[in-house]
Amino acid sequence: MPFLAGEECSVDIACSQGQVLAHATRIKRTGYQDITVDGPCDDICQRLVTLFQLDGLINIQLKQNDQQQWFILEINSRPAGGFAYSRPTGLNLIAELISHKLNLPFQRQIDQPNISVRPITTVIEGK
Repeated sequence: MPFLAGEECSVDIACSQGQVLAHATRIKRTGYQDITVDGPCDDICQRLVTLFQLDGLINIQLKQNDQQQWFILEINSRPAGGFAYSRPTGLNLIAELISHKLNLPFQRQIDQPNISVRPITTVIEGK
């Protein structure tokens, strides 16, 4: 595999039987992540979800080389660790998937389609 020096995207997706219901892209930066509901890897992820008939809450990770070509690092059939970071945009991937599977009405409300998050890690020592 070539050295990939470009951007890294982690795309969190709610999908049902090969159909993307909703997704959010996390672009990884040093110390924080930009999250958008309109990411640079949307077309690639749509094709992968359809091709593999993916279903559920999944995560696809991609990275660019120095010519800005995207390479697929992995497709995870589970939510990623940063999955919940998309919630501040107003996108609720879990609610989208559940309402779709149960055939319930759901109205998406994207409050902020582009945000940045910085994870905070605190160590608590037990006594």
